Amino acid sequence: NPLEGEQLWEAAERGYERLDLGDVSTAFMAHPQVANAIHDSNGGDRYAHESKGLHFGLRKYLVRDYDDNGNCVGVVAACDHEHLDAEMQLAYSDLKYKIPDVSGLNISDHLNCTELASIKNAFDLDQIGYGDFEEAFRRAGLIEPARQDAEIVMPVADV
Repeated sequence: NPLEGEQLWEAAERGYERLDLGDVSTAFMAHPQVANAIHDSNGGDRYAHESKGLHFGLRKYLVRDYDDNGNCVGVVAACDHEHLDAEMQLAYSDLKYKIPDVSGLNISDHLNCTELASIKNAFDLDQIGYGDFEEAFRRAGLIEPARQDAEIVMPVADV
């Protein structure tokens, strides 16, 4: 008999608890490569049937991250943060599936305001990739329009 309801949920939770967080993190980091592979397959799954189809060349750029007790808590980019942008660009150029050129697309043509608001709420203002969405956020009224004539006022400390 197939599992149903609470039994199915409990079985799924037990399976998830057995997963290694490093493996889960690596799979999450591979998501853009899977998306690019699907794009390269014109929406299909041709990539999955090819030899080494699910190997994207990503793991060599990731190292496992451990807590103070020696438990793996995920993965991080295998480079220092000072050179992260340059090294990640190198990593991207070395991956199996190249990032498609979407510079001609307007993301706000494909996402509604609720979807854009969810993405905006997940971003830090200085996070890599925020700029890719900034104009879409502005068009959706989620951020103030940029003002070229705005005067910057510096606070004066009381002496």
